[in-house]
Amino acid sequence: MKETEIADIMLNQRLTAVEARLLEVEKRLNFPNQPPQ
Repeated sequence: MKETEIADIMLNQRLTAVEARLLEVEKRLNFPNQPPQ
């Protein structure tokens, strides 16, 4: 694998993690009365 390919994979993994966190925050904002799971 080339260095650029590895960098792409690492970036994708980071983006996936950020998106998952954003989804969690959006859920909390949309349903503030629900207790955290």
